[in-house]
Amino acid sequence: MAAWLVLFALLAPRPLLAQPLTASPDAGRPDGDGAPATTPEAELEAFRRMVYDDGFVSGEDDPIGTGAQDEALQSIPLPAPEELIEDRIPAQEGAVLTAVAGVRETAHRLRIELRDGLTLGRDELEFSSRARLDAEVRYRLTVPEGAALVSLEVCDARGCRQGLPSPTAGNLSAYDDAARARSAGTSPLPIGHAVAIHDQGGAALLVRAAPVRPDAPPLVVRVGWAVRAEVRGGFMRTAFPARPADDRVARLALTVNAVDVVTPTLDGVPAEREETLPAAASFVVRAATPLTAERRASGVSFACGDATCVRFRAVTPRPNLRPGDVVVALDASPSTVASARGRIAPTALALRGMLPDGSRVRVVAFGARAEEVTAGWTAPTALPTDALALAPDRDLGPATRFEAVWRLVSGWIHRGAHLVVIGDGGWTEGASATAALAQARRAGVVVHVLDVADRGSTRSLKQAFEGTPDALLEVGPQAESAAAGRGDEALVERLTSMLAPAAVFRVEMRAGRTRVSLGPLPLGDDRVWEGPSSPTMRMSLDGTSARAEPAERLLGMALSALAVPHALAALAPEDLARTGAGVCGAHGPYPTGSAVAGAAHALALAHGRRCEAAESNPPAVAAEPAPSGVPAQVLLASLRRRVIPPARACFRADRR
Repeated sequence: MAAWLVLFALLAPRPLLAQPLTASPDAGRPDGDGAPATTPEAELEAFRRMVYDDGFVSGEDDPIGTGAQDEALQSIPLPAPEELIEDRIPAQEGAVLTAVAGVRETAHRLRIELRDGLTLGRDELEFSSRARLDAEVRYRLTVPEGAALVSLEVCDARGCRQGLPSPTAGNLSAYDDAARARSAGTSPLPIGHAVAIHDQGGAALLVRAAPVRPDAPPLVVRVGWAVRAEVRGGFMRTAFPARPADDRVARLALTVNAVDVVTPTLDGVPAEREETLPAAASFVVRAATPLTAERRASGVSFACGDATCVRFRAVTPRPNLRPGDVVVALDASPSTVASARGRIAPTALALRGMLPDGSRVRVVAFGARAEEVTAGWTAPTALPTDALALAPDRDLGPATRFEAVWRLVSGWIHRGAHLVVIGDGGWTEGASATAALAQARRAGVVVHVLDVADRGSTRSLKQAFEGTPDALLEVGPQAESAAAGRGDEALVERLTSMLAPAAVFRVEMRAGRTRVSLGPLPLGDDRVWEGPSSPTMRMSLDGTSARAEPAERLLGMALSALAVPHALAALAPEDLARTGAGVCGAHGPYPTGSAVAGAAHALALAHGRRCEAAESNPPAVAAEPAPSGVPAQVLLASLRRRVIPPARACFRADRR
């Protein structure tokens, strides 16, 4: 019984981080003094004495079943500090921030700049720590759909590193080598890595940086990005999705600066000063083109990978709609898809609200036949809301016949008036529909089709409107926002663009004798063309042409990132250039000059770097290994050091 009590005492948990990292096979030769040992070195010495005195060693009747004089037992290496830190200090994974406990985001500032049909963002993140060790952070930065990573900078009290194009965008790269290695220097600069991702939460930038030092000035990470923002109806807008809820992230301090547009707003409120928003808030930034501006075309050249590209852009001033006559035809056919049925009336109400004073409106509903909803011409403000809401539910037969609409309205409508069809992007095909559309065009009526469904318009309908001044607009997302009560600004912008008069009748791209038509350009819209550069390339607006000039630095960086997306790493250039960066393994040290953890300090990683060699014939169902709370090397060393010697002593005593 006494022997087993001794065994239990020896197996009691001990802090592994306090043990030496290695044990030399030459340390502590047996001296026969028999004094009790309280240090790991003394335990190792006692263990060796027991090995040499053990009569069972290498014998066939060894009750343990293994020889204790093998090389593995005589030199007992403990695991590298990377494994101890990764396994013993797990990171707390949040929806936004992942790092060990004690690390949090203490400030988040976002500066937005609106210019040249782009929205440029610069996020500045600050991270502080109360943890015991230096730590790495992993941050999911939510950005608008289509955003591209432009720049990266990581700073602390020692200085800053600028992000350079990284050849690898995955989880194992030169950055990972630097995060796991040990630094020989005394003042290493911080490191970082960023890449654009798209996951279940939408578009985001995945940012990793280190080290966040305890009780020290914060680690500052600056991330630049860009997204295209088209101009429609005289406005450019960018929607910012909400960040997931995470109690370790800071509130957002936001500023908006407009360069070639005016009156920027944040959720409809003028953005005149810094605004503080909740961490999980979504918002929309919007700005207008000037009313007094002239139509203009511009072109810039920029690097796109190893080549040179050009971007031409034509933009017109904000429209001031004139009063006119509008006939609205609402699709009431049974074939209207479910998503479109509830959006038809809200779209008609948005159109009613944006028409200028002095306009006249008539509303019809149609299916296999058409009938008037209102009695004669009326002012937009006099249209009854209830009648518009109930019109799509009328029983007008199982078809969607445009010819029925034209037979009803052809006696009312005149040259220059607008006929707006609101439906699910399709109508019954046939010679009668084609002939009715041709008659409307010959009569000088401008026909528009608004597709409010989630699916795209039918191919035949797209072909009928291709290359004509008439408009076919797919506005499903904007109509859904209006129907759900989230605002109709985006829908009104598209409708304004539809009804605005043409400011440029012919927009063309020219390169030598080659000409590509981009169609007419109404007031309040822009047209953008991007492609490979050519010395003779230019954009023509009704015969007036513009050539490309080299883009200024910030604009060129943004366009390059949008054309050729890339990851960025804030590391020493020689580390990014060397071969073999990003090894498939778990432990260091690694040959890198960008390491941030000193020899005497471990770095608490935000996530493990593990990968397995690919199997030539992987099994159909691969079972995931159960996670272990104790590293394998630690467990093996403890067994050899603390279990085998007392176990042998027990067997010896029993034998005697």
